Amino acid sequence: METMGKMRRRHKVHGERTGPVASDLNFFRNTVKKYLKAEADAACQFYLDCKSE
Repeated sequence: METMGKMRRRHKVHGERTGPVASDLNFFRNTVKKYLKAEADAACQFYLDCKSE
């Protein structure tokens, strides 16, 4: 969970691309993309659930 936070922070807040983030954290670029997409999907689902209530 901590690693996903690092990925997200570096990509969203600091504006780093997925390649440098992946190489620094010893992951593949596709893995970083997958984690970022999964988090975005979860946030959208949370928003839609809250909006419908």
